Amino acid sequence: MAEGVASFRESRLNESMHISVVYDNRSEVKGIRSGWGFSCLVGERLLFDTGEKFRPLRTNMARLGGDLHRIDAVVISHDHWDHTGGLWKLLKTRHGIPVYGCPGFGPRFFRQVEREGGRPMVVTPGMEIVPGVFTTGEVAGSYKGIPMPEQAIMIDAETGLTVITGCSHPGIVAMAEAAQACFPGRSLRLVLGGFHLSDQTPEAVRVVAEKLKSMGVERIAPTHCTGDRAVSVFQEIFGERFVPVAAGTRLETGRGDHRF
Repeated sequence: MAEGVASFRESRLNESMHISVVYDNRSEVKGIRSGWGFSCLVGERLLFDTGEKFRPLRTNMARLGGDLHRIDAVVISHDHWDHTGGLWKLLKTRHGIPVYGCPGFGPRFFRQVEREGGRPMVVTPGMEIVPGVFTTGEVAGSYKGIPMPEQAIMIDAETGLTVITGCSHPGIVAMAEAAQACFPGRSLRLVLGGFHLSDQTPEAVRVVAEKLKSMGVERIAPTHCTGDRAVSVFQEIFGERFVPVAAGTRLETGRGDHRF
C-alpha cells in the first residue's frame, strides 16, 4: 500500500483529463447509441468497462472522437456481461493490451482474456493503471446471492479524486470508502457511474446520498443501474452539485468552471 500512495502522489495530474461516457442505457446525444451496460473512455487510451455489445461501443467511440485502435489498457469493474460484452471483439482489434481485473474474477475470466489475445493483469489496491489513474483494488460484493467482487478507478487531479464505478455491487458507499482508504486525505471531487439502487426505496437511497455527502463527496453523477427514482433522490440531495450523465457525456478533471 505504501508504494501505491507514493506512486499516486508522484503521478498527480497537473492538467485536465477528459472522461467520455461511451456506453450507457440512456443517450441524450444525437447519433450516440444506447444499450444496457456501461463504459467510459478516460483520456485517449484507457477504457473502463466495455458495455454489453461491441458494435455500439465501436460506433459511439468513433462518433465521440475516440479510436479503439489507440486503446492501451482496459479496466473491468466486475465480471458481468453488461460490462464485459464488448471486450472480446475489442481484443481482436487491440491484440496484446493489458486487461485489469480483480483476483476474485477467477481463472476462467483471465484464461478467456488470454485466449482472446489480451494480457491478463490482476489488480491490487492503489495500483497505477496509467499516469494519474489508479484502481481501488477488489472490493467484496454480491449479486443475487452470488459473490460479485468489483473495483473502481480513481483519477487524481489538482481539484481532488474522481471515482468511476461500474455497478457498485459492494455498495456505492463502500466503493467511495475504498477510494479514501487507498489515498487518505484526498477529497472526493466527483463520484460517477452505476450505483445499483433501482430496487431500493427512496428513503434507503436518501440515506446513501446523505452518507456520501457526509464523506465529503462534492459532486455526484449516477447513471446506468442506479435507477430513475434513485437518480431523482441524488438530484434532490446534491442540488447544483448533481451532474447529469448519459452516453455521449464528456467531462474533464482539473481546473476551470466546467471541470471536475
